[in-house]
Amino acid sequence: MYKQDKLTVNSYILILVTVVYGFHMLRNISALYPLVVIGLSCIFIFLFIRNKIFREYRYIVLFLFFTSVIPIYSYIHFPDVNYLTAISRFFFIYPFVILTLLLMKQQRDYEAIINALLIMVLICCFSLLYQVLFHSEIRWLADPSERSGIIRYSSLAGSLTILGVAGPIAIIFAYYHLQSILLKTIVIAILVVSSVLTIQKAAVINLLLVGVILFFYSSNKHRIIMMLLSIILIGFLFFYFHAYFDQTFGSVFDHSQVKSDDVTVYQSIIQRLWLLPSVLYERYGMTGMLTGVGLAGGGGTFGLSDFPMSHNAVFDFLFIGGVIYLVLFLVLVAKALFTIRRFLKANQDDYKAKASMWVLILLLINMVFSNILYFQPYTGMMFFVTLIYCYGVFRLKNHNVLE
Repeated sequence: MYKQDKLTVNSYILILVTVVYGFHMLRNISALYPLVVIGLSCIFIFLFIRNKIFREYRYIVLFLFFTSVIPIYSYIHFPDVNYLTAISRFFFIYPFVILTLLLMKQQRDYEAIINALLIMVLICCFSLLYQVLFHSEIRWLADPSERSGIIRYSSLAGSLTILGVAGPIAIIFAYYHLQSILLKTIVIAILVVSSVLTIQKAAVINLLLVGVILFFYSSNKHRIIMMLLSIILIGFLFFYFHAYFDQTFGSVFDHSQVKSDDVTVYQSIIQRLWLLPSVLYERYGMTGMLTGVGLAGGGGTFGLSDFPMSHNAVFDFLFIGGVIYLVLFLVLVAKALFTIRRFLKANQDDYKAKASMWVLILLLINMVFSNILYFQPYTGMMFFVTLIYCYGVFRLKNHNVLE
């Protein structure tokens, strides 16, 4: 049995791999960096391949096995396509998943990954804040864009959509995992400000959802702190980043004083729920949606620019692997939520377990409007770490050890 305050070799390896994945944008400096990430992960997998994978994870293993045959399935449908980039993007996050299954043996290992993720998300926030404050582009990140005359800088997370999801969700990790109220307040403030600066509707919606969760599932003292922090942050954002504040919230609540060239929230929802996926339906038909067409179903997500993309993870599962692939994924997630819910009924005060449940639910909601798993390390790591934790939570002994 391990002491809760002791970092093991497993913890250090998981931290290292999390950080390496977090700097994935270094691929803009060297195209070999993704190979470094995958190679390092595979070396550790080879070294620890003899580790026992708990029987609770059999649904995850089944899902991974089905995922592994997708490239073969792809060549059946479109044999003349060069899938090299698509395959590397499709499998990019899975060495991390396998390594987590092999090495996350105790509560401390899980917390080590979460703390490393939280630090990396903060670095993403600082990369955005630096560019906005000093109007200086970090050239090895993705190129900035413009919306209604406002420059939208990218961050270390890559896509602004991803930071608009990962930033607010990281607030839950900060709230439940950090002990110091002062540190917790500072970190949450940085995450909120940076999320707004993405000028993403997803950021606003996620901030609102996270705010509701924390307000209704926290102690009275923390509720007061959250309310005061919210008031201070809104005032700060309005006066210091007025244009960003007005553009971001105005795109959601339709009161922006800045003329916007962006679609409304309602239009965006309709686009993501059907208009964009319908393009794939028109191309592949009902058969393509029921049986899948392989990696071509992911289109631009996997670098296949000649094929359309749905911007909706549910339809991605359908058009990549068919109904079977989607059902496997839904069963995978339903089992995880059922397990963590059952655990919380007997352990109502386990706030870190509550955090994992809420993070998983929020990521599922976001998947309806974007694909946050493939080639998106931050949200991908958040999803699979919390998923694996939910499956293994009943192996906790004294809230210490996953055996």
